[in-house]
Amino acid sequence: MDADWIVLYEYSAKLAEHAEVNHAWRLMADGRFERMQNPKGAERPADGGRYWIQGSWVRNTTLGEGDVAAVRKLIAENPPPEGLFRPGGSAERGDWARLQVRVGEGIACCEVEDRSSAVGETWMARLVVLLMPEWARIQAGQR
Repeated sequence: MDADWIVLYEYSAKLAEHAEVNHAWRLMADGRFERMQNPKGAERPADGGRYWIQGSWVRNTTLGEGDVAAVRKLIAENPPPEGLFRPGGSAERGDWARLQVRVGEGIACCEVEDRSSAVGETWMARLVVLLMPEWARIQAGQR
């Protein structure tokens, strides 16, 4: 994995047979916004690991310097919550999500099981507004 990413997000279905929905996206230091997703019909092998994704990074777009600076500012002023957030009881079905951001010389990591963290979701929403403003407007009903 390239070492020059600023933000890395990974999503994974818990069940191996649902691995085709597993995907990741990342923002690189030079503004490249890239995505990777498992192909249709993919099944996670037994030794695949929680965030197994088979594929290559594909560039979606390139953000301008101002957009990258806004993401860096968000991270510096209000880093995401760190740790593992899970519901009261773990389920066999469901999903996992991991967000990693570069904070100074380190990496802050927020991992969520079964969408159990409103705090993590709120932070992600701020990031999505910066990275994908058109999508954020559509979600808010402001076409």
